[in-house]
Amino acid sequence: IFKLKEKQIPEFDLMLLGIGIDGHLASLFPNSDELNSSDLCVKTSSSEHNHPRISMTLNLINNSLCNLFISNGEQKSKLIYGTNAKNHNIPFSLVNFNKTNTEWLINE
Repeated sequence: IFKLKEKQIPEFDLMLLGIGIDGHLASLFPNSDELNSSDLCVKTSSSEHNHPRISMTLNLINNSLCNLFISNGEQKSKLIYGTNAKNHNIPFSLVNFNKTNTEWLINE
């Protein structure tokens, strides 16, 4: 579909993303090795979520034209508004907000 050359990263027009109360993004969890992956997708797991998952990586997320984040709840709102630096404990903070257009739908 994308007709990519080797090592080329697909560019999505829009990614719809959620954030967990621990700051995880997609299924990329705090302090996980997958946060540094150069792959497009990875198998992930977490002690909080006892089943394996498949997730897009930051490599792919940061190559989209627009990221639309949907968040619900006071805990998540406090996390979003209180985060202003890149932090491996808060994976959503590792999104390249300068490269992608970002929109937020937040219900506090």
